[in-house]
Parts: sequence; structure tokens; C-alpha cells
Amino acid sequence: MNSYVAEIPELVRAHRKDQDHIEELSATVSQLVKDAFGPRVWIRYYREVAVAAELVYYATTTLSGLQTLGEEYLSLVQVSDIGRRVVPSFGRRLLFVLLHVFGPYLSERALKSLESRLTLEGTVFGVEPNPIARQSLTSLFRWLSRHSTTLSRLHLALFYIFGVYYHLSKRLTGIRYVSLRPQTSVNALRLFRILGYLTIGQVCVGVGLWLTDQILDAQKKSTLLKTSPQSNVEEAPQRRSLTNRAFQCSVCLETAKAPACTPCGHLFCWDCVIEQAALSGTCPHCRATVAPSRVVPLFNL
Repeated sequence: MNSYVAEIPELVRAHRKDQDHIEELSATVSQLVKDAFGPRVWIRYYREVAVAAELVYYATTTLSGLQTLGEEYLSLVQVSDIGRRVVPSFGRRLLFVLLHVFGPYLSERALKSLESRLTLEGTVFGVEPNPIARQSLTSLFRWLSRHSTTLSRLHLALFYIFGVYYHLSKRLTGIRYVSLRPQTSVNALRLFRILGYLTIGQVCVGVGLWLTDQILDAQKKSTLLKTSPQSNVEEAPQRRSLTNRAFQCSVCLETAKAPACTPCGHLFCWDCVIEQAALSGTCPHCRATVAPSRVVPLFNL
């Protein structure tokens, strides 16, 4: 049987098909956990439930040496050597599943933990940073946690340009695809390549704006310290402590997060309420109907 190098449209459609099935499985498992253990346990562990559902999906397909539903739908086969059409070994498939499922989850948890330690005057890797280093690291970790999609977008742009490795986990493990049916579309490939260059430009503009904001903030704080250094030094810890006490998310119980308000008037951190609204469409507190577009971020709390 003839095989061909899989192209961008096929890979995108296969990924979208897999995501649909993973979301359906995650919703089913979430409902089972909610019915069995109650809403309180589900709210506390809903992120882990989604990770477990994705792990089950890839363990029963890729790790078992079978095609995923998206790959089967598009007649795609994983290979580790595109020239000799060698099927990935079990170790390579296992590494891919671990990176793909647990990589984003663990990196998100690590960034949140480091940001909390810096905000609460803790140590980082056993070292107590000076105030300037603490402020710089806090800004960096906060930017990475809130703009992790920027890094994903940059990797996606490389996929659009070169046409290989839709996922970072596949790039790290060297897993590629061959197709059992030819679907060459030169026009589609050109459009994807243009989209890739536009995405890189958007990422560069976003990073440049963030760096500009950081430089302007540093200059402003330096000017304030020169004019009244003693008052600013004394007021900084008080202002930080008031910020920590002003808001605490009732779901994740963390304070160093951006708050958001639901239409029913309850406050949660932005990450928790958006994920709750996307999964179940309800408020974690009163169970009122909440659409993600109706959640309002609060910048001055």
C-alpha cells in the first residue's frame, strides 16, 4: 500500500477530531465524579479529572499501538523514521503520552507555585532573592503563566511554515505522520505558510509591548524611589499585604491571581471561573448559568 507524507490540513483535522473526543470523554468523567463525590470535590479536582481523561484516551490508543480516532478518520499512521516508515517504539510512544498529557499541567502548576512563593516573600530554589530580582522574577513568572499560549502559538507558527510536528511533544519525541491517501493542496499549504508568518509577527509584537511596559514601569518606580525613597520603601510591604488580603479565590484558595466576577456577583480567580464556565457553564458558588463571555475581569480590586 502506498503512503505519503501527511500534510498540514490532514494533521489539523485529525487533531480537531481527537480534541472533540477528548472533550466528550472529559465531560463524561467529570459528570461521574460530580455525581459520585459531590460538587465540592469536583471543583477542587476538575483540572486533574480532565488530565486523567486525556491520559485514558491516549493510553488506550497511541500507547497501545493503535490509531487515535482522529488518525483513523484521516488514515494517518505515526512513524519515527519518515524515510523507512518505521513505527515508533513503545518507549517513544510512552514518552510522547507523558509529555503531551502531563507537560502543560505540571508546567502550569510549577509556574503558579513559583509565583506564589515570590509574592509571599518566600525563597526560590532555596535562595532568597533581593527585591529587584524578586520583582523581575515575579513579572517573568506571571507573564509566562498568563501568556503560555504565546509560546504555544509560536510553536504552531513553526508547524504552519514547515508542516511537521503539530504538537511540541511530537517534536521532542520525533514522531511524524504518513498518510494512506494523497491530498496534495498547494494553495492550502501557501495559505498556512502565510498564516505562520503572521502568527510569528503577532508574537513578536506582543513580546515587544510587554518588554516596553516593563521598562516604563521600572523607570517610573526608579523615579518615585529617587523623589521619596523612604516613604516608598515603607509603603510597599503594606500595599502588598493589603493586596494579598483583599481577594482569595474560593476554588483554588490562592491570592496571587487576577480576580474575575460572574454575572451573579461572585468573585473567583480568572483561571478557575473561566474553566468552570467552559466545562459546565455554571457558577462554582451558586450554580447559576454563566457563559465565558459574561465573565468580567477586575483590574482594580
